[in-house]
Amino acid sequence: DTSFFTRATNPHNPRRVAEILKNISVGTDLSNEQRGRVYDLLSKFADCFALSVREVLPIPGAEHRMHIPPDVVFPKKIPHQRQLTEAQRTYLSNTIDELVKADIIEPIRPEDIKCVSPITLAQKVH
Repeated sequence: DTSFFTRATNPHNPRRVAEILKNISVGTDLSNEQRGRVYDLLSKFADCFALSVREVLPIPGAEHRMHIPPDVVFPKKIPHQRQLTEAQRTYLSNTIDELVKADIIEPIRPEDIKCVSPITLAQKVH
């Protein structure tokens, strides 16, 4: 269910706020009053949180640039890339598609590639 991805249209949607609060851990060292104040602040500023990469807002005009001397040559072949499993390939492909759709990354023509490096997928510990 993605109906709570409403940062752009209704950032204080109660279902969205509940999902944000569900994903945040507040330390047990706080009193009940302090915990309540933290949750109130998180709810008040729910528009600052992205529940998905598609809710990340781009900064107009922002562009990452790497200042690399023109005579530097990088590898264009990966010597030790481990074969990805089918599940890993599917995950990676879906993630790349989501990042492109969210305008976080953009496709590049093969002839414009200047550098490559191996991909390592690491599972997050929950």
